[in-house]
Amino acid sequence: AMDHTVRLVKANGPDPRHGVHFPQAVTTVAFSEPSPQRPHHDGWLAIGGFAGMVGLYSAKTLKEIWRRSVSAQNSAMTCSAFSNSDPEEAAELWLALGTQDGSIHTLKMPASSAGCSEQAVAKGQILKGHATTVFQMQFAEGVPAQILMSVSVDGNALAFDVPFGRRSPSVSICKDLVFRPWTLPVGWPVVGCWGNSSARPRPDRSADLVSLPERYFCQAPHTDMMLATDETTNSLQIFPYPAPSTHCVGGSRGVAHSARLVGLTFCRETAVSLSCDGSLVLWDAGGAPLEATQVDMSRQSDSFVSQPRRLGAPDASATMNTEDDPFGAIPEQTTAE
Repeated sequence: AMDHTVRLVKANGPDPRHGVHFPQAVTTVAFSEPSPQRPHHDGWLAIGGFAGMVGLYSAKTLKEIWRRSVSAQNSAMTCSAFSNSDPEEAAELWLALGTQDGSIHTLKMPASSAGCSEQAVAKGQILKGHATTVFQMQFAEGVPAQILMSVSVDGNALAFDVPFGRRSPSVSICKDLVFRPWTLPVGWPVVGCWGNSSARPRPDRSADLVSLPERYFCQAPHTDMMLATDETTNSLQIFPYPAPSTHCVGGSRGVAHSARLVGLTFCRETAVSLSCDGSLVLWDAGGAPLEATQVDMSRQSDSFVSQPRRLGAPDASATMNTEDDPFGAIPEQTTAE
């Protein structure tokens, strides 16, 4: 939150015993995924601040391991993403941090935070190419980590080779890579989620689109379902995954927030949406229709208000035209920086 705190939430509400106080207003948070073969090993919690500071913590104990200002211009951290964990924990983990000035800072660390000191964290290259604020990022699956795809607020998508610190000549390199679960607002799997809207990202949009609408996307784990936020109604929509065609039809809306949505993710089978007024909603995605429970995050108390809400299932008759340009929502970048 902007009050310098990170609060942890369990399925039944806020956990008052756990939290982190950060020196700056918190603008992004990321957890590293535990190795499937070693689920009890300690992961990482990354926190980014409003004035360019980044902190790394043990995901289990919340002990601070590393904290530095990574932006010489004190640019706000706007998004963050960890690479996939190595099942054997032999390959190092990468953390990418997008900023308001368009740069992407990278950090390298061991796969597990257990027993780590600040010397275990190393700065990587600063990735350049975006002209506006970085909005969302995601690493492609694979060990060791290599390709990062990022999207800025103007809808521009870029691909980077993180270990080598260089930008790929074209984002089409991502076409045959796996991004799971998909969370980016731009790309062939979410073309249909934009419908025929004039704001839909497309290659020729630079002349008429100033800013990408603030929408968040998240593929439900192990399903053919995608959740997406609607910035005009502060609601969630369900789409089939992938949705590569504008002929795809979204499911019914479920209005869960009274304020602007600022986040959407999945924790196991539970979808989590967050609005700028501190309202957090947990959506049970174990079956259809979805049911949700609202948690008030605006107070540091154990208060918990249950407000069930429902969303309809995706339209089973949705047509997905695979003949459409599979990367029609992503502008080609022909020159490398």
